Amino acid sequence: MSTPEEHCRRYFRDLCKVSQRCRSNKPTKERGDFAEGCWRPLVYGDMLPIGLSNTQTIVYFICQRFAQESAMGKRFGSKHTHFGTLYDTALRSPVLSLVKMTTVGDQTWPETDYFIEHGLVENKSNMLWFFRRPKKGMLTLADLDRCHDDQSCDVGLRQILPQDYREPGDSQYTPTHLIWPELMPPSPAPRLSTFTMTNMAPLISTLFSEWHEAVRKVRRFAIEECGVPLVLDSNLKHLSELTSHRLNKSAMFVASGIIPSRDPVVTSGHDVQVPFLFWMAGCCVQQHSKLPAGTEPVSRTSGEAVYGSSDESQISSQTNISAFAVYLRNAPLSHVIAAPVLQLEILLQDSYKTKPTDPDVELFPGHESACGDLKNDGSKWFM
Repeated sequence: MSTPEEHCRRYFRDLCKVSQRCRSNKPTKERGDFAEGCWRPLVYGDMLPIGLSNTQTIVYFICQRFAQESAMGKRFGSKHTHFGTLYDTALRSPVLSLVKMTTVGDQTWPETDYFIEHGLVENKSNMLWFFRRPKKGMLTLADLDRCHDDQSCDVGLRQILPQDYREPGDSQYTPTHLIWPELMPPSPAPRLSTFTMTNMAPLISTLFSEWHEAVRKVRRFAIEECGVPLVLDSNLKHLSELTSHRLNKSAMFVASGIIPSRDPVVTSGHDVQVPFLFWMAGCCVQQHSKLPAGTEPVSRTSGEAVYGSSDESQISSQTNISAFAVYLRNAPLSHVIAAPVLQLEILLQDSYKTKPTDPDVELFPGHESACGDLKNDGSKWFM
């Protein structure tokens, strides 16, 4: 039996979870980590995707790194950005996440709690706000030293919390990554970082296996077609591997996101926005360098590879690009579709371009949108 005080507390806690009065009516005016430039290494040609922000969708950029005061931050460090996320604070939903794949590890998942973003925790106004440096980074609810009694009206104003997915008897949706652990390097920190709630959205549970298989194909494309090194040991032990990696630089830029549901808006649990569609696009950029004829790599005692000629201008370079898109409608009996990036951009444009003056959607606008050019389409590999 609950005491009257406990019953009252539970009533207002549950009311707060469902009441719009406890939710933020306006998106935050802050733009997150845009100014820091941490996104630049994650995108091709130093240009973020275009056209995914309008008057209805104002995005907050998150550099996905561990908070300094978190357990993971103390263990792995808090300065390195593992990937980035454009986040809609009004819908409490990701728009897309971005990563540059330069190495890939195995397909095992680490065991971890879910993380939230400290920068999206609503801070109560106080006299010292001007002198305080905003806290940012991923941390667990256990790392947060306040709001343990009621997290719904403070911590969850601008982001989804793990418990928001939990509706008694409701297993229709599964929290699903945008950037998956399988697409990350072999070391623990980047793989753990993908378990932040700002990198997840609800997918119909019966579709999870099919979408997961599509992500595995993206991983195989990166390894087999793009030449992204599969590294099961983070140390390159062989000189031949080091030399090959230096001469043939392969990377795959991945953008993975959702299209929100509209007309009607679909929600689950405690006001978790259910997407209309999940999508992922990749752009493989291979830079093949060729040594001048008769020049062979030699090694020093330190194991570093050097070349017979010290004139690096003699090393010629060629860039090959291959891009693709896969997407899945978040509805029963749907199936994954593979298509050119341009086809996905047109699909996204139908949702985000609400006025003629809005820009066209471009997922990889850098280097004159080479990744979206149909002559560089590699989607047939998935068919």
